[in-house]
Formats: sequence, structure tokens, C-alpha cells
Amino acid sequence: MKRQPKQLKYEKSNTISGLLSEKAMPEKVVSEKAGTGTVSSPVQQQELWYWQQLLGAVSDAVIGLDLQATITYLNRAAQTLFCCTEAALIGKSFWDNIQLTRPGQTQALSLILMPAFGARHRIRLGGAWRLERQDGCCLEVECDFFPVLNTEGQQVARYLLLRDRTESNLWSRQIQMAAIQDALTGLISRSEFTVRLQQAVQMAHDQGQRHVLCYMDLDQFRVVNDTAGHAVGDALLQQVAQQLRSVVRNRDVLARLGGDEFAILLWECPDEAGERVVRQIREALNRIRITWQDQRFQVTASVGLVVVDQQTHSAGEVLAMADSACYLAKEHGRNRVHFGGVQDQMLRQRQDEMLWSGRIAEALERRALRLFFQEIAPLQRPADRRHYEILLRLSGEDGQLHAPGVFLPAAEKYGWMQKIDNWVIEQTLRWLDAHPEQQDCLELCTINLSGASINDPGILAFIVECFQRYRVMPQKIGFEVTETVAINRLCQAQALVQGLKDLGCATLLDDFGAGMSSLTYLRNLPVDFLKIDGSFVRNMAQDATDFALIKAINEIGHVTGKHTVAECCEDQTTLALLRNLGVDYVQGYCLARPTALELLLEQEKPLIFS
Repeated sequence: MKRQPKQLKYEKSNTISGLLSEKAMPEKVVSEKAGTGTVSSPVQQQELWYWQQLLGAVSDAVIGLDLQATITYLNRAAQTLFCCTEAALIGKSFWDNIQLTRPGQTQALSLILMPAFGARHRIRLGGAWRLERQDGCCLEVECDFFPVLNTEGQQVARYLLLRDRTESNLWSRQIQMAAIQDALTGLISRSEFTVRLQQAVQMAHDQGQRHVLCYMDLDQFRVVNDTAGHAVGDALLQQVAQQLRSVVRNRDVLARLGGDEFAILLWECPDEAGERVVRQIREALNRIRITWQDQRFQVTASVGLVVVDQQTHSAGEVLAMADSACYLAKEHGRNRVHFGGVQDQMLRQRQDEMLWSGRIAEALERRALRLFFQEIAPLQRPADRRHYEILLRLSGEDGQLHAPGVFLPAAEKYGWMQKIDNWVIEQTLRWLDAHPEQQDCLELCTINLSGASINDPGILAFIVECFQRYRVMPQKIGFEVTETVAINRLCQAQALVQGLKDLGCATLLDDFGAGMSSLTYLRNLPVDFLKIDGSFVRNMAQDATDFALIKAINEIGHVTGKHTVAECCEDQTTLALLRNLGVDYVQGYCLARPTALELLLEQEKPLIFS
């Protein structure tokens, strides 16, 4: 029976780690491969063949050395690494033929590696070695040293393993460079800028230094991209970077934060000097001219400035303040500078709105919005059924309820109103469907629509879908649109109002009179109700002009076949005046305050007063 070669243990890897050990490699095979022994039997020849195949298959370069550092073996990976044949190096001195150095090396290679030649265990020599081949090519390699021991624990052979890290190190450097440098402009990146800004904050705390942070956003950059294409837009960004370099000092930190946003940290810079530098920046940008076909684009920028001093808490905080200051500069007309600070009221309001935007997103996710209602009562007849407006509150994590005036401005600015409107519509109809007895005594339940919803071409289809899903009669629901929104979006408002009327819903024009151009377009909006703006109602008892305006609005409303509703009625005197003028409905604190919708179930009758 033919004897099978001995099964040798090795790791499941194409690297040499773990393959070369006294337990894995037979001593006589080791001696033969190291050039110090002979192979005397067929079994040993088979084992030698096995190891030649095994070492030839690994990806690491394996170099066999004898006790005098003569090269006795090169696997295929080593031949590829050195770019030579096995015959070119076998039998030659390792010290004379392998050019291996490392940064800062002053000793000869033999003095560095010689101590390893007497070692009884693996030695990891680490990376950062430089291999210079005979063809002049330089590679970056890692080195490991493996001694091979006989049964008496004596070193009989040794192997040097070289692992080529040239390409992986190059990728690492490229990745590192990409993390700190913007590829398009060559300026530092946002992440690196944040690191340096944090250093400036720390030095401001420790040494009392004062810096100025400049946050800049190009005006109308999207127009260039959309009109001329991204290639022209990229060329523009490169020119901007070049102009900014010409203005700032060497010690200042200039970065592209992303898109068309740039930032400059003016190091140890007084406030006045910071404003002067910004003027120079704007002048430099004005010199840029981009021509595409027959069009010429001029560059302007909105700039936010904030101070970095001992009052600054972190890089994130001051960067957010500068971003908000830049936004205010853009909001106030573009091509402007806004110098913000801790005491800047507009800046604080902007930051509060940004915080509220995040809270609104959270509230929608955790269902923290709550429906309230406020009664609307008839003035000229008894109330036999309920009429109320749906209002909204936001429940904070601490359980505090926030009025819409606190969070809706942020919702409008940051694009949350359409989702909020859809939520209110669906939840109101869902509640009425769940409580059909409330529909029996309901005259009208009104829901507010924002400008975002009026602009949404799919809002009417969404409302129709909700009526199909929930068993609520459209005649029981009214939708309110503010006058200013209707003026600014007259065509969309006309189409939506007509669509709602065709569906059977009532429509209301809210805050009527605030725009003072109401009479010119009123006949074009076939609404059912006019809600007189509360700013007139509050002072009508003391202000003759407000009284006259309400009287005129009420008469015009009646002439055009509309019902009138007075908002913000807060006392009995105002209530009596409104009744005498013939206003149809009234809403306000003198009648009822907003109440959680679920409490409506506890009220048996609608609000009635004489």
C-alpha cells in the first residue's frame, strides 16, 4: 500500500503567517530548503514538493536564508516583488543584493537584522520599510522574520517575509488627503476645517485670542449650474477659490464646506479687520466673469461673520452661528454681510427655528402633535349644532404643550407644513369617523390649509382619498385659506377652492382685510365665509378706523353672499358691537378657549349664548 504524505496543519489563508513553525514543518525538509541538509527518502521528497507548492502559492514574498544570510529560496511572490528570476539571487548574500531601508535609518541593514538571526521566535519588524529594486523602482513593504527550529530548539533556517504595501499605502494617503482636502478646489475640507476651528476655540479659551469666522454662500449659484451645466459651475468654484486665496493671509484657514459654501477663519483678527477682509473678498468675487455661449454670469456672495472668543463653546456652535448669519444676509437681499453674535436677536430667532425644525420632525415621528378645537358661535340666531375650528398643539418631551405660533413659523420655513396639513386632515376625519355621534350634532368643522398645501397639486386628491377612507360627509368639513396666501397664489387658490366646493366642502377666507387688497380679487374666490382679521376685532371698541373696516367688510361679505366670522373676540363689549353690526359668527376667548379635541366628547351641547 502506497504511503500518503504527512498531513500538515496550516491556517486557511494565502499569507505565510502560521505556516512556518517547528510544529508544521518537518526538520529535514527545513534543512533541505535552508540549504543545510539532504533529503534521503521518497517521503521526504514528497514533503519537500508539498512545501515548495505551498510557499509558492502564498501572496507574501518568502526569502529563505541560511545561517550566513545567503539567499537559499525565493517563492514566486518574491521573484515578482524583486522583478527577477530565482537564479539571479539564489546563493548570493542578502546584505549585498537586497536594498532595504527605513526612514531615519543610519545603521547598516545587517546591524539591524542580525539580532533577529539568533531569535527563537517570530519577530514582526513592522511596516515603513523601503525596498529599492535593481530597476530603480521603490516599494513600501512590511517585514516579518521567522526562525525555524529543530527538535533541540536550535535555529536551522530562517525566512524573511516581505509584504508589499505600496498600493494600499497609496490608497490610504489618498483617502486621508480626500478627508482633509477638497478635490475640486484644493482647499481644505469641512471635516479638517472643523478640526482647525476647534483648535482656534481652544486657543481662544486658553490664551484669550480673538478670531473671526467668515461663512460665505454664493448667490444664485444654482442658476449657473442649471443654465450652463455642472462643468461651468465647477470652473466657477475653482475661480472663487483662487480669488479667495489672493485675499486671505497665509495663517488664515480657507475651506470649501461643500456645494457653493466656503469658510474662512481669520486668525487673531479684530472685528473691524474682519469686515475689511470681507469687503475685499466681495470685491475680488466681483472681478470673476464666467461666459457661457452668449451669457455672462457675475458672482456675488452672502456672508455671515461671527467672533471666536472666550465665550465660544465649540466649533459646532460657532459654525452654526456663522451659517445662520449667512442665511440672514441672504434672506435680507443677498450680496450682503451679517455680523452675528450671541446678543443678535435675529440670529437667535433663526437658530431657534432650526431647533424647532428638528423637534417637528421628531414630533411627527413619535406622534406628539395634538388636535385642539375652538368653538365658533352664531351671533344672529340660536346655535343648534356645533361649529368649531381645528387647531394644533405640539407636545414636548417634558409634556409641555406648545402653541402653533411657536413652531409653525419654523415649519413653514423648513418645509414641514404640507406634512403637518396632511396629518391634521387625516386625523380629524379619522376622529369624526370613530365618533359618528359627533357628526350628528356638527354644523361645520374647519381645517386650516397652508401655502405649501395650496401649492401642492396633489392636495385635492389627498382630501378626496381621505373622504373615501373615512365615513365623514364633505358638507361637514370646511377648509380655511389665509388672505395673504390666497393673494400670493391666486390661481392655485381659485382651483383648490372650486375643487373643494365641487366636493361639497365649505371654504373660508381667513384673516380677511389684512392684505388691504381684498376687494380686487374677492369676486374671483368663491368662498363661503369671510373670517375678519383679529387685529381689527381686538381694538374695534377703541379704534374708530377698525370699527369702520369691520363694518365695511361685513357689508361687502353679505353683498357677495358670504357669511362673516369675527376672530379674536375677547370681551363682552366687542361681542355686543359685532352683534349690532350684523356679523354672522364670532370666535374668541370671550366664548371659549382652545380645548383638546378628545374633551369634546364630554360636552353634551354646543356653545349657546343670548
